[in-house]
Amino acid sequence: MNVMATLQIALAQSTPATQGAQASGDDTQWMVWAIIAFGVAITLLVLEAFLPSGGVLGVLAGICALGGIVMFFRFDTTWGMVSMAVALLATPFIIAAMLWVWPNTPIGRALTLEDKQQRVNTDERGRDGDAEISVGVEGEALTDLRPVGACRLNGERIDCTSHAGVIEKGTKVRVVGVEGVSIKVKAV
Repeated sequence: MNVMATLQIALAQSTPATQGAQASGDDTQWMVWAIIAFGVAITLLVLEAFLPSGGVLGVLAGICALGGIVMFFRFDTTWGMVSMAVALLATPFIIAAMLWVWPNTPIGRALTLEDKQQRVNTDERGRDGDAEISVGVEGEALTDLRPVGACRLNGERIDCTSHAGVIEKGTKVRVVGVEGVSIKVKAV
C-alpha cells in the first residue's frame, strides 16, 4: 500500500463521525482553522516568490497547507479529500507560476543574467550610418595581424583578419573581403 493511501485511511479514521449530522461548534472551529492555515500557506508562497529565503518560506507554506488538510479532515472526510486533491492538483501550477514570475522580481533580476547583451562590432557601425567598410577600402595596420589585429579603416579602429600571413604594424592594408562582421585585409 502506498504512503498516500495509508495517510488517507489514517486521516479518515481520525475524523469525528459527523457525516450527515449537524456540525457542532468544535467541528466548525476545525473548518475555520483549516481555512486560516490555507490562507497562511498562500501568503507564504507569494512571499517566497519575492523574498530570498532559500526555500524556508516554501517549506513553511507546505507545512501550513498540510496542517490545513489535516484540519479539513478533522471537520469532515469529504472536505479533507477535496482539500487534499486541490492542493495536489494546484501545486505544479503554483510552482510554474512562481518560476514564471520570479525572473521579473527585483531579486530575480539581481540573480539572473540579462538576456540583452550590448553588441559592439563593425556590423553595428555600418547600420548606424557611419562610414561603411567595403572591399577595396585602404587603411593602416595599428597592430601586428597574426592573423587577427586592429587596423584603421575610414578613420576608425576596427578588428581585422589577415588574408594571408602576418602583417606588421604600420603596414598599409586593403580590404579584400567582408563576411558578416569579419573583415579580411592584405598588405598593399
